[in-house]
Amino acid sequence: MKIYLLRHAQRGHGEKQDTLTEIGKEQARRTAEFFKNMQFNKIICGTKKRAKETLQPTLKHQKCHIEYTLDVNEQELGIFEGKSAKEFKEAIENSGLSEEEFRPERGENRKNAYERAKRFYEKLKKENVKILLIVSHAGFISDLITLLLGLPENENIHFKTGFCAISYFELDENLKVKDFYIGELKHLASY
Repeated sequence: MKIYLLRHAQRGHGEKQDTLTEIGKEQARRTAEFFKNMQFNKIICGTKKRAKETLQPTLKHQKCHIEYTLDVNEQELGIFEGKSAKEFKEAIENSGLSEEEFRPERGENRKNAYERAKRFYEKLKKENVKILLIVSHAGFISDLITLLLGLPENENIHFKTGFCAISYFELDENLKVKDFYIGELKHLASY
């Protein structure tokens, strides 16, 4: 199985955090060009607008099953969705809890998000596809990378990816990693 992990393209901030910027739209177009001659057997995409907008140009070249799911979304921030990182960090400090323990109203804490990634990974192992594309978010992708590599959860901090970065994993018949790369951006370069 070959798995491509694509982080969504550059997004805005605050109220526009779920909308691609003009740079993000261009990143999505260049990514589609990179994937143009590749035929995926399945695409799994998060339900956030920024993930769907990133995938849209690629769909012009694909004829496969597409699944939109909350399973691959970023950590749900609940009442802090669309708020600044500063406001979120202040709420954590005021709570007296660690960042891993803090769970915003109607949201998830880091442990909840990691457990969701683990459940998705278990489902992923049952996928019967040759080439899979997953369009998601930095936190989810870093969690999934640690799971694919068999690393402890706290190693996820080493695998943060840039906007529209592609990570690739080739798994053998026993679902062990044969080859991989993480956070590739050269498809965004103009030649």
